[in-house]
Amino acid sequence: MGEWSMRHRIDSGLDVATWRTAVVLLAMCAASAFVAPVAANVPAPHEVVSAVIGRVMERLETLDGGSAAPDHAVLEVFEQELTPHLDFATITRWMSGPRWEAFSEDERADLTGAIRAHIVQVYSSLLAHGRDVAIDVQPNSTLRKRSAKVPAMLATADGRSFQVEFRLLQNADTWRLYDLVVDGVSFARALQSEIGPVIAAQGVHGVKAYLAR
Repeated sequence: MGEWSMRHRIDSGLDVATWRTAVVLLAMCAASAFVAPVAANVPAPHEVVSAVIGRVMERLETLDGGSAAPDHAVLEVFEQELTPHLDFATITRWMSGPRWEAFSEDERADLTGAIRAHIVQVYSSLLAHGRDVAIDVQPNSTLRKRSAKVPAMLATADGRSFQVEFRLLQNADTWRLYDLVVDGVSFARALQSEIGPVIAAQGVHGVKAYLAR
């Protein structure tokens, strides 16, 4: 179960910057369903990541049937299979930085909901269209005290390849994905650099207006 290749499509019309972002989001969303108990008898992180990528992408392929799947159908897969296992509150808190402490509980919930909706919509829109890619999860994990890194290689139909690294944190008795790096580009840091300054300067309503645009 150490290696697993998945195939899906990314729009061939994307420019390089947008395409790289699409690759990051594609790989992250495929792995974000990963939540496994941290115990001696549980498979290693790379084994579980590989298995979950297989399960999610197989379901997407049944929607696809060789052509672009409807946006609403892909969104439904994400809502059912992925979003319950991604810690949006932690992501939002990290992106907010010191400003998080100044927000009320209602503001925190409102901001988390807006960022959650943005991430899910971007993921599903990217995966609903495109061209074939393949991800091979390498059969090893780098383990630290409360974290793990799982390497992979992503290849496109036109012969390009990218190094991928899934980064996971131990959260109570589970592993949860907190970042994905593609050729040195961190998804979490890219998102924080884009939205973090908006949160700091304009607060919850500013971020909601920004994401709406």
